[in-house]
Amino acid sequence: MTTTSKIKLINQSTHYLKIRQDRVPPFIMEGSYVFAQEVEEKDISLKPDIFMISFLNGGKRFIKAQRKNGMFIFSNILTGGVISIHKSEIKGIYRLKLVSDTEPEIPVHLISLHDQLA
Repeated sequence: MTTTSKIKLINQSTHYLKIRQDRVPPFIMEGSYVFAQEVEEKDISLKPDIFMISFLNGGKRFIKAQRKNGMFIFSNILTGGVISIHKSEIKGIYRLKLVSDTEPEIPVHLISLHDQLA
């Protein structure tokens, strides 16, 4: 059952992705739906949040990101280790709004992203 809070988060999203294989267990598992909002680099705040990076080669990677001292810090969600990502490789940055383990009704305004490992 989709609650009103889930519907609100889905409506705030711009993209969705159906996960085809386990990504960040136990956080994002095969069969889950990820709803995300496309953001600009300037929208990454001082407070850490979970993001999905889309690369030019089609790959997707889930990371923790934050801005610190004017720099962007990308970290592995599970280990907290810093990840080096070159800006020229990034196609899009998406803030995760909702990870759903059930198939919700998907609004027509959402753009589908293809699940591919980075």
